[in-house]
Amino acid sequence: VLHPQSMRPAREGDIPVRVKNSYNPKAPGTLITKTRDMSK
Repeated sequence: VLHPQSMRPAREGDIPVRVKNSYNPKAPGTLITKTRDMSK
């Protein structure tokens, strides 16, 4: 769980954030960016 305020520096700096699953660290996780990829 990510608090919206914890994401502010990344959002303002246009820095992508990858969220990983600690139970499955080899999985690709989720990439949070400013733009959407609607191809999936």
